Amino acid sequence: MKHLFTFLFLSIIFFGCSSDDDPIVDEPDGNEVVGEEDTILLTVSRGANSSLRFNEEIKDLSLEAIITGEDGTILARNSIETNTEVKLEAEYDKNKPYHLHFVLRYIESDTEPEFRYENVVRYFVQTFLDVSNREYFYDLDIDRGTAIGTAELKFENVPFSFLNASHSTSFGSSTSSSLPIVDNRLNFEIKVKQNGVNTVYAYAQSEDPGNEDFRYTRQELSNGQLVSLDYNTLPKAKQVKINFPDLSSSNSTFRRFTSSISGVDLSKNTDFFRFDSSLLFATDELSKEFFLPENIFERYSFFGTASYDNFITHTRDFYATINDIPKMYVPSSLNASITNNSFLSYQATVTGEYDYFNFAAGYSDGDNILSTTKRFNWVIYNGATPSISITLKDLISEFIKKEDGFNITAENLGTPQLSIYKSSEINSKDDFIDMVINRNRSKNLRNIPYERWISVDRVDSRTLNKHFPIDNKYSKEYEDDYLN
Repeated sequence: MKHLFTFLFLSIIFFGCSSDDDPIVDEPDGNEVVGEEDTILLTVSRGANSSLRFNEEIKDLSLEAIITGEDGTILARNSIETNTEVKLEAEYDKNKPYHLHFVLRYIESDTEPEFRYENVVRYFVQTFLDVSNREYFYDLDIDRGTAIGTAELKFENVPFSFLNASHSTSFGSSTSSSLPIVDNRLNFEIKVKQNGVNTVYAYAQSEDPGNEDFRYTRQELSNGQLVSLDYNTLPKAKQVKINFPDLSSSNSTFRRFTSSISGVDLSKNTDFFRFDSSLLFATDELSKEFFLPENIFERYSFFGTASYDNFITHTRDFYATINDIPKMYVPSSLNASITNNSFLSYQATVTGEYDYFNFAAGYSDGDNILSTTKRFNWVIYNGATPSISITLKDLISEFIKKEDGFNITAENLGTPQLSIYKSSEINSKDDFIDMVINRNRSKNLRNIPYERWISVDRVDSRTLNKHFPIDNKYSKEYEDDYLN
């Protein structure tokens, strides 16, 4: 035995020493131990600023990250808690494509005093194709706190020809044509944070015969504060006329235009304040007069939609002043042709330059949009390619927990909806992935200019609402929170 140890020791010295000129050859070794850096496919971290933006029936959510290989095999998975970082590892050839899936599991509010599986009411899956080894930061919207305070804003001497009024804070916007007017006084009861000041925008619109009058204000209000203003001394909004092209003669599938103009102060993290909107049909006059407050917002946003029989185009542009808003609306020229509408074998050809696409499908076991309905939504993203060709394995059984009672397969999902996007502020595939999964970033569809083409299934006109139901409170933001 002593001679054996001596032989091993000399062998280590002999084979372990070489001159700088000696070639070093790395040969594969079936017993070689792969280091951590070689097995890390990607890193996922999650922040703390998460807030739910659905309805009061939702109490909590869980988040899981899953990596699958090109054949659909699950390579790694891990739950991602708030304020954590997880490295997903697997022995895998990184020259081959692999995909990242985020699985969000929403839980109904009445889980107390103990958790019950039947209270899991929704799954939302986001799939990113052909991802790379880097860090992905997942977060939801910045938590705005609880609106436990109120302030009151009064407009005195409001004309009897009052039409409607609206106010907007960081807690959201509301518009009403039924606010009580007592002694020519219009009262706004406004939710605010308990501490600090809140930026509040408000307007009222009246109409004398042949003369619309739109007046507005911007106030910094605190909890419990009361401010009264004379309606007749408020500044008047500026009238801006927007023209729309006549598409009825050049394209028989054209149906209508819709549009809206909003204001936003990005530095204050406020919601968009929508001033005015229009619904124009091809047979109507192709122009709209908007009444816009001046000099109280950092930017003005014009959002336009052109609806056709089988698709819709959206555009959003931003302008520093009202005078910068073009007087003629130009619809997006993006287009696509779907050749295979099967969710797991999707194919389409795109016309025009764009930056990325997503397609989505969903399942619902009922028409009730509240939490008693079981829902499963799956959205898939990738960077721009001239021809979209997707082949995926049915992973629903891997995404869901059996105890939750979601007994569905990919065949239960509805008709997919394809969206393609173009934006001057999306510079790379990683850029748009971050835009989608990190809701705290300033770059998302709500505050960057973009164009979008969206497929529409006219066979089932209710497909969109059936598979992607949302609370009416946030319905105007549907295009940003569910399809981006």
